[in-house]
Amino acid sequence: TNKNNHALPNMLSTAGLLSDRPARSEDERTRALAPTILNTIDRAARLASHAIEYVRDQRTPKLASIDLADLVDEVGVALQEQGEESDPNIVRDWINEVAHDQPARADRDLLYRVFVNLGRNAFEAGATAVTVRAGAKGDNLAVDVSDNGPGVSQELAEGIFRPFVTGGRAGGAGLGLAIARDLVRVHGGDIAIAETGKQGTTFRFTLPL
Repeated sequence: TNKNNHALPNMLSTAGLLSDRPARSEDERTRALAPTILNTIDRAARLASHAIEYVRDQRTPKLASIDLADLVDEVGVALQEQGEESDPNIVRDWINEVAHDQPARADRDLLYRVFVNLGRNAFEAGATAVTVRAGAKGDNLAVDVSDNGPGVSQELAEGIFRPFVTGGRAGGAGLGLAIARDLVRVHGGDIAIAETGKQGTTFRFTLPL
């Protein structure tokens, strides 16, 4: 419920405030444990927030005709802002090669989340450039999100869309790709790794036309 959605992060936040007390303890061993306690609570709070986000996004899409290129541009701005917040010197090239007359039938808010999650996953995995392309394939619109990152190992690729698979990234909750897959599927499409290697990875998802 909404009430519980807010309760868990709030409880963890309170625990974080209380755990400040060991840091001021007269006992040296207790003081030494304080940073570990704080880090554990902080990670738990992040995981709780991501888990709540995962559940919240499970809804029926409100389909409408949207301008796909416009949406992709908007996502690029958001991802670059996120990158600048984490590191002002970070390189995040978001290249939109979607034709400006390319329509898509989708829930704009949910599709926005799909692109953000795919883009954020690519940049956090080490990519400096992500290119988005789209085109009709039969009865579907196929959308490629291609990065220049280090590629995905075969072992990881087999379960990369499962919740809580992080790909070895420190602090990752492992929900971004799971959410992207679920959001594509509620649209009636699907997503997969189209290709991966040392030159980068391409995620391809489909939307019914």
